[in-house]
Amino acid sequence: MTRRASERETNEDTSQCQKYNVLFNTYEPKIAGIKLDIEPHAIQGWDEDIAKRESLNARYLALLGNARAWISDKTAEGEMPLWVDCPVKYFREEHHELLRGLSELVDGITVMSYYNRVDNVLKNAKFVIARTEKPIEIGLEISPNAPETDTLAQLPYHEFIKLRETVHEEYAETSNFIGISLHDYMALKQFSEHYENSISP
Repeated sequence: MTRRASERETNEDTSQCQKYNVLFNTYEPKIAGIKLDIEPHAIQGWDEDIAKRESLNARYLALLGNARAWISDKTAEGEMPLWVDCPVKYFREEHHELLRGLSELVDGITVMSYYNRVDNVLKNAKFVIARTEKPIEIGLEISPNAPETDTLAQLPYHEFIKLRETVHEEYAETSNFIGISLHDYMALKQFSEHYENSISP
């Protein structure tokens, strides 16, 4: 995908959200903000090739900057907040320039803390919250279709609820912790239905 095409599609998506709010301005709830899931690290070579990584990161930040400018210019009733999904690796010291750059452009970050073990989720939640002052959501993967190492799909439902409560309790007094984000709705629906069926008489 070219940079120009990416910018056009990003603008179109944000524009549709804004048009929805205008068209249905008497309805609640409205679309409260924009969250972009753009993953330059998923492109082959990002980890190994420094020059390629720097190029991809520059394009990524340009897209975020373009989205920020577009939202600011086109939003009629107050600027919509702009959030992004990021992997834990963006918070490592070797990627501090990328984290600094995106932090200047967005209002909040959903960290893709995608692991299949509770201890890894908790360890990385603590790590990322300490690395930025930006509002943070801890993203959890619960889809059975995700790679086995990345998902809590096999976690018993009561343990998942305990994990969610532990995260909220641990960071309730932390100013930049906003909450938990689950990927995705259909997986959550299946997750909870499976639990309900397992305890039905």
